[in-house]
Amino acid sequence: MPNPEFTIVIPVRNGENYIGAAISSILSQSYPHFNILVLENGSTDKTVEIVSKIADDRIRIVPAASPLEMEANWRRILDLDLAEYLTILGHDDICTPNFCKR
Repeated sequence: MPNPEFTIVIPVRNGENYIGAAISSILSQSYPHFNILVLENGSTDKTVEIVSKIADDRIRIVPAASPLEMEANWRRILDLDLAEYLTILGHDDICTPNFCKR
């Protein structure tokens, strides 16, 4: 398969200090065949506002119905419509520009 698709999942709660940089590092990838699912978990800071302002159709916020324990938020990954390949990125992590390509 010449261009496999990736889903990059970012579980987050109150990540306003880092989420912008994490998503920016993904959007800077040299390999463009991915989507980003932000598992938003009841943030009370500006996390949702920051993610919502990023204009890219590959980003989707998946809100929790109510705040969850960390493990329960991560477990929601099992219910997502995912691409062929998956990676999970901490909201306070960044990717190198060739992460998906490698």
